[in-house]
Amino acid sequence: MDHRVVRFVADDADADLEVSNDGLAASCAADAWRGVRSDFCVSENGTGRFEVIVVSGVVRIGWCTKDGSRVMGTDSSSFGFGSTGKSSHNKKYVDYGETFGEGDCIGCSIERSDGARSPSVFRISFSKNGRDLGAAFDLSANAVPDAVRGVDLVAAVAGRKFEVKILQHDNARAVSTATSSSVVGNAGYAFGQLNRAALAGSIASVEDKQRFANRVANWSSVISSMASGELQVGSRQPTGEPVWVTPKVLHGGFCVPGAHMAGGDLQEHELEMARNLGFDTRAPEELRRQLNEHFASTPEGLAELEGLLTSGCYRAPTPEEAALLCVVALLSRAGGPSEAEAALCEIRPWFSKLRFFPVPSAKAQLDGAEVSVATVSDVRATLKRVVERGGSTSYEKMRHSMLDLDPMYDTMVALTLETLPEGGTRPWLEVAGTAAGDFPFKTYPPGWYDRVNKTLARLDDIAIPKSRKGNVGRLAQVLRSAVGNKLTGRDVSFTRTLLAQIHTSRGLPGDPRHIAQRQEKAHHVKNVPHSELASALRSRLGPMPQDEGLEPDAFTDMIQGQPKAMKARLRRAKRATLQELVAEGVVKSADQLSKLTPSVVAEISAVHSDPDLRKLDRTLYKSFRGRRSLLLLNLASQVRIDELPWAKPIMRRRTQCTDAPKRAAAELCAVALRGFPQTILPNPFITEMHALLNQAIRPLAPLTKEVAADIFEHAFSQPFEDAAMVAWSAVRGTCYARYYDLKEADFVGGASLYDRCKNRVQGGIDGVAGNGMIIEQQQILTTHNLAVLFEQLALKDVLRLDLFDMALNCWQFICRSLSRLPSKDTRGTQGTQTWRVRLQSVKQVAYAQRQMLFFLSRLPANKTVMPFLTQAQAIIERQPKADVRKVLEEQLMPRLRHCLPQPEVAVGPLLGWSSGGHPLLQAL
Repeated sequence: MDHRVVRFVADDADADLEVSNDGLAASCAADAWRGVRSDFCVSENGTGRFEVIVVSGVVRIGWCTKDGSRVMGTDSSSFGFGSTGKSSHNKKYVDYGETFGEGDCIGCSIERSDGARSPSVFRISFSKNGRDLGAAFDLSANAVPDAVRGVDLVAAVAGRKFEVKILQHDNARAVSTATSSSVVGNAGYAFGQLNRAALAGSIASVEDKQRFANRVANWSSVISSMASGELQVGSRQPTGEPVWVTPKVLHGGFCVPGAHMAGGDLQEHELEMARNLGFDTRAPEELRRQLNEHFASTPEGLAELEGLLTSGCYRAPTPEEAALLCVVALLSRAGGPSEAEAALCEIRPWFSKLRFFPVPSAKAQLDGAEVSVATVSDVRATLKRVVERGGSTSYEKMRHSMLDLDPMYDTMVALTLETLPEGGTRPWLEVAGTAAGDFPFKTYPPGWYDRVNKTLARLDDIAIPKSRKGNVGRLAQVLRSAVGNKLTGRDVSFTRTLLAQIHTSRGLPGDPRHIAQRQEKAHHVKNVPHSELASALRSRLGPMPQDEGLEPDAFTDMIQGQPKAMKARLRRAKRATLQELVAEGVVKSADQLSKLTPSVVAEISAVHSDPDLRKLDRTLYKSFRGRRSLLLLNLASQVRIDELPWAKPIMRRRTQCTDAPKRAAAELCAVALRGFPQTILPNPFITEMHALLNQAIRPLAPLTKEVAADIFEHAFSQPFEDAAMVAWSAVRGTCYARYYDLKEADFVGGASLYDRCKNRVQGGIDGVAGNGMIIEQQQILTTHNLAVLFEQLALKDVLRLDLFDMALNCWQFICRSLSRLPSKDTRGTQGTQTWRVRLQSVKQVAYAQRQMLFFLSRLPANKTVMPFLTQAQAIIERQPKADVRKVLEEQLMPRLRHCLPQPEVAVGPLLGWSSGGHPLLQAL
């Protein structure tokens, strides 16, 4: 295939479109479609490929004739693929591939032999970041348009308010070379990440430019190493180094060759140690080797490590930094010296590159299962930004506008209340969330219109913060309509609901609750600016340990007298149990919960009679869990902690566990499912559950990961097969099985799980969408760990009082998500981003529904699905948007009724992935 450097032709471009001097970039500032052809054409019996990087805007890439439109897809002689995820030809737009935008690398390939004598092949396909999206146009002999048959087709790009760059030769060769050796198009993905980093760096602030420059350097190293064969993506040892070395891993699981988390530049504590020992600090590699040898071989170094081990005053950000502590611990314990020597032999060749000694700390690590979302250092950094923002003129203007805005808003509300019928009832919210009470704008007291006009005139002089523009602006508009005698029924209904919400939340103007709330807010905002409060809090937090959270007593002392915003910042550093942090809303998502879980699991797993070993084991476990996962293929597994030569002997000395791990796993799962029932349990959380169940249950529970690279091998590993069998035992005959039309043949038989999932995907589409559909079917058949966890941990008993409410919470999440779905009519670059948000939202809705159905299938025998459907219908009726109510009524509720023992209608399930236009996206 001809894959060469392509250049845009400035003389073959529409008006308002500019081509760079070297022909490698094109841009257009006009908000109208403009196109440009290149110097690359493919004849009737040729093949070709070119690639562009999207810098900004809405873009379409493809092929056209020399005489046709440069805006591909608008006539019969051109073919295109656009940012919104549609192929185009002759003004026909068809869903294809996926959306793309800023930073994406889009490739376009053509293969043709469509001459007049032997028409046989005409195929155009596209790729995104190296991933083949399949054929967009695969025409039979008779379907090739006469306008292009036997005519040269020219590579072209079009768009609106856009800029693109052609992928240059060296990078194109690197992408092509590396992608040919990998089934997943890894190099294209890497190049897309590289370009995003470069684009972000070009517009970043001065303080952020170095961060993006480092990112560019990392991705450049990945691409060049893939092209040279130095980096084997998909392997457990992508650079050939020992598996125990903690590599620097970028987004997507790409390892940066030669970069190690325990390596790099000498850190300040290393330089201080070297100075104290009299080492020459001018030779970095030699210095690190000397420090490692000092701690591994000299009596003074071993004694220093023994002191740290006993006091607990150390930190190990990476597993390697606990290695020599493990050696010291083993030297003084039975059977340990030989294991210590074996570990030393393994790590000594790396003494010049990696740190194997800990970071000294002024304070011992805290014991217990309490955790915090942020450290004291994190909170101080946040407060510093508040201080800096508070010193700016814009912030001071905003603060003063808030002081003026609240009284003005209260005045507008009071004016609206004056229009209620004489002796009428002020609106309020009922338990169900609907507004009750009299409607406003029924009567207008003398002088009301003049007072409204004066209030609105004063409002025009106040800067309204973005977060307040919704209700304030809408109420102001309603009052203007009332003065102009242009009120609508929707205006009146909105105003009653708004008054009801204010009445219920803080009281209406003049109520004691309202007066107290306004006085408290005015005190905090007017008398003490937040910048001054933040500065004072930073000073108070300064002497405290910076790498841990706040103890309960210290936290209670800190928040005394602080406004709500300051309390929220401090609460992120509060040390408490996971249950408390979730209940208080400090932990806001399942992903955030999963980041805190390793600390809790470490406390449970690291059981030793020797307290020093317990602290060391806990430290080692937590640092290992900070290791990022690699992208793996061939059904390979991630590196385990017992593969670290210094960790395995420590773990072997753990005290035999009782049922504590199993009880802890059940408690953690209950916290996660109660707090975030609509969310799939994240991979890191599943990893921790596996670690706990591994200690308590034999054989191992078949827990699975959310997205398996196995899909690229057209197979699922054995745990997925086992999990499906557990799931079938759990869901057979339930509403879950009826909803997804599950049959025994989906779970048993000679075919593999992959093939059974593919059979359930109607049409068997290939590419990204096809893989997504197969993975979703796998998650349906396995219930994505829910069946396994419920069986192994008896969660049905643990959650029996919560299951109904958990299902309702899922339904409320679905309704909220659909209500917040961005408009599909958004255009330009923002339109591309909006399309991605819409796609992701639909997937989350489908996943939440799957969770909901499983919870309903676990309801006790005395509860049925009918009461749930009744309450779900009531929630629909409270939705403010008519189009959302219509979708819920016409698309989701009929599907839910299908899961009844005797379905009303036969309809298919709602899924997150679709081969064509998704029904929810078409309706909203």
